[in-house]
Amino acid sequence: MFSTVIRPPCLSFACGLIAAVSLHASALAEGVDRQVDLPENLYFDVVIDGRDMGYHHVEFSRDGDDLVAAVEIDLRYEVAFITLFKYIHRNIERWQGTTLMALSSNTDDDGDKYYVLAERQGESLAVDGSLGMYMYDDPIATTSYWNYESMTANGNMLNSQKGDVLPYTLERQGEEQVMVRGEMVVANKYHVNAEIDTYIWYAQETHEWVKLEFDVRGRTISYRLVGDKSESDQASVNAEGS
Repeated sequence: MFSTVIRPPCLSFACGLIAAVSLHASALAEGVDRQVDLPENLYFDVVIDGRDMGYHHVEFSRDGDDLVAAVEIDLRYEVAFITLFKYIHRNIERWQGTTLMALSSNTDDDGDKYYVLAERQGESLAVDGSLGMYMYDDPIATTSYWNYESMTANGNMLNSQKGDVLPYTLERQGEEQVMVRGEMVVANKYHVNAEIDTYIWYAQETHEWVKLEFDVRGRTISYRLVGDKSESDQASVNAEGS
């Protein structure tokens, strides 16, 4: 039930101008408030043994109560213009704090195609992935790694590529100085003991994900957090031109 308030007409230009400015300021303030609590977008260069391999991006937005993380990974390994390996991953995650509300992903792992669709239904997470369908009742992180609070609070993560649940332990291994967007930042280093042993760094002050390393077939893959998307995209161009 809405009530109607009748106001006398405003006859002056000043009155109209004040109203317009007030409305604009209110809308601007609301927009700023919504942006303040957004994490900073993550643009990683990915290198293999020091050589450009591609990029990994995580961009954040708000949709109602949900924090939306859009993940984009494009990795290629070429020798003499011949592609020896290609990995493309697209993933949209919806979070409320440390609770995963939904996830949708598609992956091309060197020609093998995978998908995951997950959605919270009450206290459970309904998962439909390349490895099957199931309901999961316990808290869970994801292999996207960016959500520090979720990673440090859980012992299982949803494989955002195939949809299975991967148990893990997280062991802090001290602190290091890490180059982040052109500046040195103190970060805590963690060993993620899972299907693939991974080392991950989170900024000590902000808990932002700032670095990652893991080994595959005797080669080291490293993530370096850069300042903007164009700088990260260049790594993919360099990888294709190798």
